[in-house]
Amino acid sequence: MQVPKKYYDEVFNFKGQWDMPSSCGLKILTHNGKPHIIVTELYQDNPGTTVTAAGKILADQICAAKGLDLAKAVYLECNPDTSSKLSFYDEKFFEVIFSEKTPSVYRQLSVDEVKVLYETKKPVMKKQSSAAQIDYVTDKISAIDAKFEAQKIAFSPLTFQAIRALLELKILQNISGSGENGLNIIEIAKAAGISEYGAGVLAEIGLGMGVLRCRTGTENSAGKEKFVLGKIGWFLLEDEMTAVNFNFTNDVCYKGAFDLLDSIKTGKPCGLPVFGDQWNTIYEALSSLPEHVKKSWFDFDHFYSDIAFPDALPIVFASSPGRLFDIGGNTAKWALACCKYNPDVKVTIIDLPGQTAVAQQNIEKSGFSGRISVHPCNVLDAKTDFPQNANAVWMSQFLDCFSLDQITGILQKIGKAVSENTDIWVLEPLWDMQRFSASAYSLQATSLYFTCMANGNSKMYRYNELCNAIERGGFELKAAHHNVGSNSYSLLCFRKKTK
Repeated sequence: MQVPKKYYDEVFNFKGQWDMPSSCGLKILTHNGKPHIIVTELYQDNPGTTVTAAGKILADQICAAKGLDLAKAVYLECNPDTSSKLSFYDEKFFEVIFSEKTPSVYRQLSVDEVKVLYETKKPVMKKQSSAAQIDYVTDKISAIDAKFEAQKIAFSPLTFQAIRALLELKILQNISGSGENGLNIIEIAKAAGISEYGAGVLAEIGLGMGVLRCRTGTENSAGKEKFVLGKIGWFLLEDEMTAVNFNFTNDVCYKGAFDLLDSIKTGKPCGLPVFGDQWNTIYEALSSLPEHVKKSWFDFDHFYSDIAFPDALPIVFASSPGRLFDIGGNTAKWALACCKYNPDVKVTIIDLPGQTAVAQQNIEKSGFSGRISVHPCNVLDAKTDFPQNANAVWMSQFLDCFSLDQITGILQKIGKAVSENTDIWVLEPLWDMQRFSASAYSLQATSLYFTCMANGNSKMYRYNELCNAIERGGFELKAAHHNVGSNSYSLLCFRKKTK
């Protein structure tokens, strides 16, 4: 039972009852000077608490995330029309009035009230505070657990390489394949072609990390334990995000990370020379990196951005742009997705010469040479001018490759090439807009890659600092769509400030 997307502008993820991960559709309209918060039940696409059961818990989380005051807003629940034969799936809108002392009051809106509401224009999205779903204030961890976490940090380079060995020797894979029976040290060593000593030290640290567990009944049989896969081991083997992050860290970042301190001191990517000292940034080096390193880099880049494309395309093409500039277009994935989605759009990819050469090959293979062109350049070069007359400009995971001052400079350059009616779309994973700690942590850690490997001066940004840098370049925020795609991207739309 799919809910039509006309009912909402974004999927809002929230903590429901008992902190259960939950989702709803969200649309915010302004009517009679008041923000109207419209939450839509997503039925099968909501894994947790319904919007009605969540009630004020949901309302408070939306207001915190969007910078709204619930006392000054109108809160509406929508039961969408799902074309079901059952009457309770027919479209209905209810105004909800919350009270601290009495049950919430529900008033069904008339058809005319709904019609008037949806005829109003969508508001300019104001910059809001952080998602406020991750607590960075309260230090809840016990002293014993804190000390354990400190030991994990102290030994992390060694434990990381131990996991690499467990994977490359296929020890985790073999233990997983043994199911609940598990494998002992002799069996592990024989299957991996290593000594029992080697198998033993890897299996034991696997236990300490929670990657492996002992099969019940064998834990006290020294040397004869049967090892089975733990939950953490399962994610190392089966979770695509974990695999992408792991390979990226190992192949791209690990050796260069030793020079992170020098990068912090100098503002330069001091780890990059592990691949050669002829480049100032990793972007200049991409086309020349070893194949396995290049693969890990692109797998990392594409995994995070590509997964948001299906949700982003309808938003971007709602205004039917005829000509779109893809700045930082890389291998042309977004450009190709645009041409497949819209039969009329023409796209120009703007990127470094090495990247546009790769993009050109992919364009020719796809058969879209007549609709996708390339414009090789360095966006930071003062002599670079962008093409003119775009209806929309797209930047996906591009601005995080630059410092805040550089971002402002890039937007000033874009401002010379676009009109006040051009939509500037920015797709970024903002670490303070994430709903899960693991996502925020991954982004915070990715900033260290930018520091020691990529350029020495950029990072994964917070919502407000990125918006401020763009606005200093002569633009203003017109709309913000958060939690786009399963990796909680933010899709921001800016337009040139009117004089």
